[in-house]
Amino acid sequence: KFYNFPLENTFFWIGKFPLRIASGIVFDDNQKGANGIRIDFEKKLFDRISIFYLQQHVSAEEFKPTHHLYALDIDKSFGDGSWKIYYIKDKTNDEGRNIFYNFKTTNKNFYGISYLVENKDVNYMIDAVFEGGYSTNNSNKKIRHKAYAYNIQASWNMRLPLIGRTKTKA
Repeated sequence: KFYNFPLENTFFWIGKFPLRIASGIVFDDNQKGANGIRIDFEKKLFDRISIFYLQQHVSAEEFKPTHHLYALDIDKSFGDGSWKIYYIKDKTNDEGRNIFYNFKTTNKNFYGISYLVENKDVNYMIDAVFEGGYSTNNSNKKIRHKAYAYNIQASWNMRLPLIGRTKTKA
């Protein structure tokens, strides 16, 4: 990680670095780190703007990268919480395997927005993501991707009689 490179409040990452976007619906490194390049611009127009490129392997036995992830992640504090808007492009240049099919190529787009409020006693997060794009399977059939997902989390910190301090999550 390079600090203030090339400008003040700009951070340049290269190699393996931690990365989780919003609640992790689209991308979460599971505390293992992600390989790539990342540039963070802080305290400019927004709280933070991140641009990154990652290479993800389909399996540990393969040495060539298959998935190329390009992303833009914007954070902005507003009101009681912070907003995150993100875009991720997942593009392959080689054959690979998905859960239900093998593919020749994949070109997916993910658009997401999340809102996070963190207070002393109550925290909550709402994350929504939309997927589009296509894949081509081994028999040259085009598979259209059109999906969405929501993640809602809440936690309460409170003091109960006889029990004491507790934390409840939903």
